Amino acid sequence: MKPEVQKEKELEQEYWHVKALEISCKFLPSECPLFNHILLSYSKHHDPSMQRIDEDQEQEDVITVLKPLRGIENSKY
Repeated sequence: MKPEVQKEKELEQEYWHVKALEISCKFLPSECPLFNHILLSYSKHHDPSMQRIDEDQEQEDVITVLKPLRGIENSKY
């Protein structure tokens, strides 16, 4: 398979994973096994921390560091 076609297919898969995650966040409780499955599947296949970093090329990404507020122990609140 050509690299362009492979990349396009991966982007389409990620799009549908994100859509499923968005819908499940709105309509399913966080304890639901289906919600957990979709979240774990997205994390396994498309987690941004799993992306490859080309160290020999200059990166164009803008990174913003956020500082957590005092007193907030859980990111859910």
